[in-house]
Amino acid sequence: MSNHIYWGSAAGPALAVLAALLILLFLLALKILWSRSRNMIRSDFKRMFQQNWGFRLGALVLAAGFAAALLGAGWLRASTKARTVITLNYAEASWGANANGTRYNSAEILCDEVLERAIEMGAFEGVTVDQLRRCLTVEPLVQGSSYSEADYHIATEFQVTYQADRNTAHLDAENVVRLIANAYKDFYIDTYTDDFSVLNLSLEPEDMEDLDYLDIVAYLENQAYRVANYMYALGDENASFLSSGGDSFHSLAEKVTNLLEVQIQDRLESYLLHNGVSKDAAAYVGRLEYDNVLTDYDIQRANASFRVRNEAVQMYDEEMTRVVLVPTWDDEGEYYMGRTKVGVDDLSTEAEQYSQDAAEDLSRLESNNAVISALSASGTSGEDPVAEQLIAEICETLNGYAQAARAAGQEYSETKLNQCISSTVLGVSYPMLMLVCIGGAVLFYLAVSLLMTAVRIPKRVPRSPCLPPEEDWTEQRGGSMTQSRSGNAG
Repeated sequence: MSNHIYWGSAAGPALAVLAALLILLFLLALKILWSRSRNMIRSDFKRMFQQNWGFRLGALVLAAGFAAALLGAGWLRASTKARTVITLNYAEASWGANANGTRYNSAEILCDEVLERAIEMGAFEGVTVDQLRRCLTVEPLVQGSSYSEADYHIATEFQVTYQADRNTAHLDAENVVRLIANAYKDFYIDTYTDDFSVLNLSLEPEDMEDLDYLDIVAYLENQAYRVANYMYALGDENASFLSSGGDSFHSLAEKVTNLLEVQIQDRLESYLLHNGVSKDAAAYVGRLEYDNVLTDYDIQRANASFRVRNEAVQMYDEEMTRVVLVPTWDDEGEYYMGRTKVGVDDLSTEAEQYSQDAAEDLSRLESNNAVISALSASGTSGEDPVAEQLIAEICETLNGYAQAARAAGQEYSETKLNQCISSTVLGVSYPMLMLVCIGGAVLFYLAVSLLMTAVRIPKRVPRSPCLPPEEDWTEQRGGSMTQSRSGNAG
């Protein structure tokens, strides 16, 4: 693994060296050509370039080696570095907020929980959270500035870059960033979507052994109301959504409501009251009688509050309550008669509320008395097989409805947020890498061919001081000398 790490870390410098070598060859070839071929006509240069296949074959071999080196360095770089862009597509992202309105924090992309999920999903062996975090960076794809208002920018796209090191060189770079993006999406959905813990029901008759039967009825009613109300709320948000099981939110709410009304109230509660069933009738009757005493005090207090406010309202004359003027003064200290409210409307509202409270307490008192009469007439206590069977059936059915409701809610939330968060892996395109290698090999071949041709061009011989200025002497290919004149031959 150490060899892979070494070459992987050297891939970037190797690519830079190969590019510098290519540029250097071109510059050297052009320099030699410039100094040697100024007096050479184009046809002669073309003929020299096309001759000597041995040199061209050697240049082709060197170009193939250059392409192999370029491909190896590019492949090592691609295997140790990758990027992914995470895009926030929901409306609140442009305000710098999460989907639930809380402040967005891009640092959570590389938090411990996200990296732990990525390691678990990818089954990364021998890699810890801290080791993986050291290989990752996250930054906005478009960086704003605080120097001027025109440069303000709230980022909704974030680039995650992975660069392997000694501890993570055995991992596939593109797979790492892809798993991190998926892990962050799951983390975001679990953290910033609706809380479905209210639907985590696990009702068992054994867990309610300490409760009397009518207390169990009240407890089951509360649990059923929780599930039904949650489904009605989601149904108001999206009435057309259907889960993979074919249920809508309203249909699930109706199922729970039907269970509440038929199974719990009409069957279980009616059976208990009709037969006076209780685990401990004397204790339950004593508790209801004490509750009746407290309820009676509440009724008396509500009635007294109603009478006081009703009498206060009647004390005001109708004409007088239309406009009430009170002496006051303005900012300059001058007195004047200002209009003000007398609060009769508030007194009327409070009187009506106390009247409703008294009616509700009276209904509760009458209900307690009916239960006391039923239990007293029965005179029996202990477990009832019929009631136990009904409770077990209700618990099982309600647990199933709650599980279906939670699954539908989570499915709806994931569907909604899967469209709100997207990711794109920006790995190296291997076809593009091959094209770059081929292009580099062609350029290298041309550079070497130009250099070999330039070297074969004869150097210019310095002019002798004995010759006339218009004469120029050049060295022939075979070593002989020839004279050429710029004017007419005499």
